[in-house]
Amino acid sequence: MKTKNLILMVLGAALWLAPEPTHAQQRRVDWIHGLGGNQGSWQNVNNNYNPPQRQIIGGNRAGYGTGNGIPNFATQVQGNTGGANTISISHSLGGAAVRQVDIWNQNHWSGNMTVGSPLRGAQIAVSTQNGVAQQFINQGITELLRGPAIGSTALFIISSTIGVLLAVTGALGSMYSNTIAGILVNAITGSLNLTPVTINDLNPNGAYMQNIAAQTTNTPKIQIWGREDNPILWRTAGSFAEQTDQWGVNLANDVIGVYNTAANVEYVASWTPPFLLFHGYWTWRGDQWKAGANWLQNTSNWGWQAVIGAGYVQQEWVYVPVYPPDCDHDQCLQWMWVQLDVFTYDQSDGVVPAFSARNDGGAWRGHIVEAPGINHSEMLRFNDISPTLTGVFTGNTGGQQIFTIGQ
Repeated sequence: MKTKNLILMVLGAALWLAPEPTHAQQRRVDWIHGLGGNQGSWQNVNNNYNPPQRQIIGGNRAGYGTGNGIPNFATQVQGNTGGANTISISHSLGGAAVRQVDIWNQNHWSGNMTVGSPLRGAQIAVSTQNGVAQQFINQGITELLRGPAIGSTALFIISSTIGVLLAVTGALGSMYSNTIAGILVNAITGSLNLTPVTINDLNPNGAYMQNIAAQTTNTPKIQIWGREDNPILWRTAGSFAEQTDQWGVNLANDVIGVYNTAANVEYVASWTPPFLLFHGYWTWRGDQWKAGANWLQNTSNWGWQAVIGAGYVQQEWVYVPVYPPDCDHDQCLQWMWVQLDVFTYDQSDGVVPAFSARNDGGAWRGHIVEAPGINHSEMLRFNDISPTLTGVFTGNTGGQQIFTIGQ
């Protein structure tokens, strides 16, 4: 009897001292990179979610060839992933490959999470093929070189400090016209390693995307989409340049400041003797510099939205004040409806429009999660994407319990 009591006491003490079991469970995760990625693409995020941070066991990362189309990519993924109690977390084109694998075999994973994936296609791929991306660069070069091409009168009418600054705007104009205007196309499309086969599969209006849009499975799904803040172009450029998104904004603002200063110098000169005699000419010179600043501040962001398929022009009827051709006085003012081209844009992560990452209108769709203030490149950085992923892992996003991973 004493021995039995002793055993019960020891067992009771052991149970009392044992850690309280977690309600979430351990999971194996297959991390699938995107277009042009490799085994290291998800490394930073994977390392930070390995135990003890999260009960992710056997996190699997591998490198896949992405240049031979989505089905070929998917075949590679299928042969290296999957299994009981395993979920996939995929970035960019990796999500399109995961969808294909899931359609082929919906028992491959217990759940699929896509992050910034072009599930309705990626217009940026098409834009690099049909010349739209190059037109965007060419427009930037043209607008940014208008001011430097005519020089500046700064050395003659303002302080030596500002004069020295503007004396180098010729070099700045040449340099920034080629780096700023092309930084996104060169950094993004260059790193994506686009090929004709993959471009065709990513075409939103192409046969592959049109055919797969109606196909789905019962596998639990979460689609994470990035909503980058304005100015989207420069934030995305900064991130893809291996800097921060604010770095890109600061770079653009620095150049905008130079161009605006140069423009203001010309405008002041237009009212200053002896330049006043040629007021229109000096005003025109100011406008040339202002054109570069306007492109950096406004037109470039609208143009990039068109490149990635998140912006479009539509005609709208607008009620506006109009002066007759022979009268510009208020007494002649008339109001009338006119049809104008209005630029409209959708939210995006700077590369993939929100509607594509959410698979709007597509059948393979699950719980939708927004990643606020995140662009396409930042999705692979733990500090940037962890609030969103942690929300999914803890169940705070309202997603499926299959994705909940204990600590």
